[in-house]
Amino acid sequence: YNNKIDKKTVDRRYNDIVLLQNEISMELREKLLGKTLEVLIEQSSIELNNYWEGRSYREAPEIDGLIFVEKDGVVEGDLIPIKITNSQFFDLYGKINKH
Repeated sequence: YNNKIDKKTVDRRYNDIVLLQNEISMELREKLLGKTLEVLIEQSSIELNNYWEGRSYREAPEIDGLIFVEKDGVVEGDLIPIKITNSQFFDLYGKINKH
């Protein structure tokens, strides 16, 4: 190609884009704090004891993060309202919204 960009510039631009996307994702997750989402409980968490892993309509498998929910009267396959209480990296954490 004409006007080929050097590897150092390509790497710098790539890193800038990744950092920007991470900031955007963090802002979007923070906007969910305190909100209630319908979450499908998929499986027991491998990472966290006493937690389920689930997804709302927003999380695509193998692409997006998970929603972690305490194992408080919940069973695999339940679709339940979860109030989002925390976010870390790409994942959300919540509790059953009993109201």
